[in-house]
Amino acid sequence: MSGNQTDNFEALRAELEAICDESTQGSSLYDFMSAGYRESSRHYLTSSSDLAAAAVQPGGEADLAKIIQAIGKYRYPFAVKSGGHSMVPAFSSTNGGIQISMTRFDKIKYDESKQLLHVGAGSLWGAVYRKCSKLGRGVVGGVNPAVGVGGLLLGGGYSLKSSRLGLAIDNVKAFRIVTPKGLILDVSDDSTGEEKELYNALRGGANNFGIVTRFTLYTHAQTSTYGAVLVIPKGHAHERAVKEAIMDHIKNEKRKTAAIEVAFRHHLLAGHTKPEYTISANCVFDEPMPKDPSEVPFAAFRKIVKESWGDNPAGWDPVLAAVDSQLFAAPRAPVSGEGASADNEDVEQFSDFGFREMSLEKIHLLSEHTYNVASFRPEHLSSVEVKREAASEDKSDDVDIFTLIGEGIEFILDILDDLGSPGSDVDLGVFAPDISSLQTQNTIATARRAPQVTYGERLVDEVARQAERASHFMAEKSGRQVLIEVWPFLPSIFDRSPADAAWPHEPGNPYSPLIASFLWENADDDEFWLKQINQSLDAILEVAIREGCARRDMPRYLNTSMESVPVEMIYGGKAQVEKLGKIRARYDADDVMSLTGGFKIPLQK
Repeated sequence: MSGNQTDNFEALRAELEAICDESTQGSSLYDFMSAGYRESSRHYLTSSSDLAAAAVQPGGEADLAKIIQAIGKYRYPFAVKSGGHSMVPAFSSTNGGIQISMTRFDKIKYDESKQLLHVGAGSLWGAVYRKCSKLGRGVVGGVNPAVGVGGLLLGGGYSLKSSRLGLAIDNVKAFRIVTPKGLILDVSDDSTGEEKELYNALRGGANNFGIVTRFTLYTHAQTSTYGAVLVIPKGHAHERAVKEAIMDHIKNEKRKTAAIEVAFRHHLLAGHTKPEYTISANCVFDEPMPKDPSEVPFAAFRKIVKESWGDNPAGWDPVLAAVDSQLFAAPRAPVSGEGASADNEDVEQFSDFGFREMSLEKIHLLSEHTYNVASFRPEHLSSVEVKREAASEDKSDDVDIFTLIGEGIEFILDILDDLGSPGSDVDLGVFAPDISSLQTQNTIATARRAPQVTYGERLVDEVARQAERASHFMAEKSGRQVLIEVWPFLPSIFDRSPADAAWPHEPGNPYSPLIASFLWENADDDEFWLKQINQSLDAILEVAIREGCARRDMPRYLNTSMESVPVEMIYGGKAQVEKLGKIRARYDADDVMSLTGGFKIPLQK
């Protein structure tokens, strides 16, 4: 720090300490490298975990208002963290600034009379889904339960429910926000005038207008769901079949409750020189399993499973018999609502090998484990001990995990029995490294999404080809993962989207996300891998444009765009940015929110 910066920090720190000492809301200030500091600053990836000068956990909105005013007074850099899942450095972290952790804003409360769910900005989606599961209600939220609600609900929010219900920001009834001036405001879709403009600006406007403390979400009745999370090894052997299954889903599946998410993934294990190629497929039908076998979804994916196990590899018969008898023979009570179907022989047959009926909460937990599955051989499981007890009324909703890998397919059946709630000591598979090692910046990830109008055969081919191309550099350039994912939605995705959201999306103009995530270890290789991810996505975009699947002027998706993307490309052009800048000037005339990271909307006086 310069001398002036040091003076400002000491003065600001003293003021923050006084706020916390006098607090009746339980706010705490944490100095560099204390336990609270480490917890407040920790992010999903090391590269996103910058070293703040100090960290603060506000315990309530009144204290948060004082904290943001103090930061503005000293013009000191800061960052706001909800769940810490941002993969872009300095977007929810700060190098030398004040890290604000929203972890204490974690209350989740259901209003039964209005069927609305109030969610604190420090909550994780796993906690939200656990609450919803107990209520028999559903919300439109993130796929990964370890992701915080804040970034997703302010950035857009693609969901497994989006073909039917739109984006997460389309399903927020109200926001509660602390402005840089210290005002605490409630704005909703019922607001009028300037407050209605602020409500719409928060639907994709990220952290430009203040710090949101609570989201009020619309809910809907939630039944059990049907599906599976598949991890298919030996990707080259099954790639064509998977591509055909993707296209079969796109062309023939018209039910808005059926969703797939497929990732072409190359992973280099430590000590190896050749990456493993796997393809993961998240298949979710947001309804109970149909009783008519001809109506059961994901036929092409189920065919891959069936054919992969058709040869009955040596040594697997005892394991399959044990798992089948323990997991599928016993009748299962409905998870919630309608949909008890395990006593139907035809339907039960379809439940084999991971495709089965379960709660939506479990589907999300399975999705989080997709990229954290160990590889085993049949000989490792030939003596597996199956611990699950026969289902009973009081244990019908318990969960556990079985990972089976045969000659053709690996899949996850359930999650661990003793899986704790988010925030517990139970490992959810999230890579959250010890912050004491952050100086090395030894694991870096970047991600970018290119929205598409639709997915075509040649576009899916190019996705797989670009993932393969980039994987060839992994051994030489400290690469650990190259992943490119397709996530097709129906053209109906924006049919329910209310008008005037900050992030442009409207009925009749659909686009689906395409995600690339590259991870590597050596900071010296940053420039190389940033070039590779851009090269891959540029090539994919060219094919998409040529095939009529995309336009060059499509808005980029805020939550996974790289920091180099101009803010005008996020919001669809200069006119939208200027409109949002005028709204921002009303609530942040002193430009305090420019002191934090993210895609900054310039003030318009």
